Amino acid sequence: GGWHLTPHAIKLNERMRKIAIWPTDTGSGYLPWIAFETFKVIEALDLLGLHDVAEGGLNGYFLASQEERDVDSGFTEYSGYTWVHPTAFTDNDGYMCRKDAYDTRHPAGHGLIMLAAARHCRLVGNNVWLKEAAPGLKKACEFSLRQNDHWNKEVPKESIFHGLLPPMQQNDFYGESMRIFFPTSILYCAGALAVAELFVEERIDGGTELLQASERWREDLRAKLKDAAGLHRVLKIDDGAYRRYLSYSPFSRNSRRFLKRYDILMECMHSSLLAANYGIMDRSDPFFQGIMDVVEERYLTNSYKNNPMPSAQGSVLESLATKDAWFNLGGHGPQTGWNQSTDLYLLCDDVPLFLRALYNAYAVDIEPANGYTFWEHPFRTGARDKVHGEAVFLERVRNMLVMEIGDTLWLARATPRVWLEQGRKIAVKNSPTYFGTVAYEIVSDVDNGKIDATVEMPARKAPQEVALRFRHPKSALIKSVTVNGKPWTGFDKDKEAIILKGLTGTVSVSAQY
Repeated sequence: GGWHLTPHAIKLNERMRKIAIWPTDTGSGYLPWIAFETFKVIEALDLLGLHDVAEGGLNGYFLASQEERDVDSGFTEYSGYTWVHPTAFTDNDGYMCRKDAYDTRHPAGHGLIMLAAARHCRLVGNNVWLKEAAPGLKKACEFSLRQNDHWNKEVPKESIFHGLLPPMQQNDFYGESMRIFFPTSILYCAGALAVAELFVEERIDGGTELLQASERWREDLRAKLKDAAGLHRVLKIDDGAYRRYLSYSPFSRNSRRFLKRYDILMECMHSSLLAANYGIMDRSDPFFQGIMDVVEERYLTNSYKNNPMPSAQGSVLESLATKDAWFNLGGHGPQTGWNQSTDLYLLCDDVPLFLRALYNAYAVDIEPANGYTFWEHPFRTGARDKVHGEAVFLERVRNMLVMEIGDTLWLARATPRVWLEQGRKIAVKNSPTYFGTVAYEIVSDVDNGKIDATVEMPARKAPQEVALRFRHPKSALIKSVTVNGKPWTGFDKDKEAIILKGLTGTVSVSAQY
């Protein structure tokens, strides 16, 4: 994966790169580097340990763009389409999308680049780069907060639009009027929070003020997301219950037109899933759990059966939508790289649904005949070599094996059970984490009632705990554990996790069944 992503990171000089979301020679007419999807390629490169390439992508095309901003309030002729200026923002000072039309009509990329930059700093622990990038990242935060502040002065606090961003165009819906969109507000707020939290931790000037302002914005957003859900119609799920649902825009009422055209296509950017995935909404909130039911049953499984698309892709999917569709079609939407529910299944520790989504999405996207490249959309539609989709897949595999959740570092959180059948092993080496590099090897001897592991603990920053999971091939429960040859009581047999605390260096773990 790293070998394939790197050639798409075009070197400008020793410190700068342009990182594409598909090959540059497709003849599509679109510039293949946009903040909205390049951010995920940058994150995947970082997770694979290719930090210099990822850093070059942040330097070369986004932080640098702040110095090259052209304010253009007129029309832009691009690839056969006339697109109006895509936002009603008050200014562009600190905006990290490029001035070309394809980037700026995907304005959520500004917040996503902030998220990628904050993640880069946590994975690398490079304070030198953070100090260099801090002025640009601060301007990016201030830009986001300034647009929100300006908008809040224009609308009353009780309005459903309060706490959001000014109107804008978004994504590939050509010719649509400017609208208010939840996803962009969510991602700008999440990006500002991520950078501000990093600034506070690293004692960068202005961090406290930015964090306080970003937290106030988050509270506004949380309130308005629930207000909007109360105004939308509820949707029926398979067990006969009705659930609340949040659309992509505060004024949408899910008319049949919206349900067929927008909410299916926009599932990949579903507002509530973005809010939960990026910390704007609490994942334990019953409101969110109800939304997950809607997404699972109406969109990931039955969207094509209930709302068939007028295309070859829709026909194929409709013909496959049988009684077993919850499994065969479940877990992926019209663009699997933007299906947020896969990541949320893992965050919520629903491993079977995560694995189903991961493998189903891979099956419908992968093209072995083209060098194992990823199609943009399921069943061989869209771009044939979508690097963004590949980056998303690589990140999910990495999180299956190594994943940070708060101050906990998870190891082997979601590996398939067959990976630990008798004699098999799982090995990870040189994996970057927020706490430093980690490595481990798990060896199965389940026929003799045990699974052993060796863990090289991260040394840069101690996590509160390391959670090591052994997913036994027959779901057997752990009876006892030893760590470094001594009895260890820190394990949760129901969660199949051994909790390692207060340990450094190389640690030997053995579970008995």
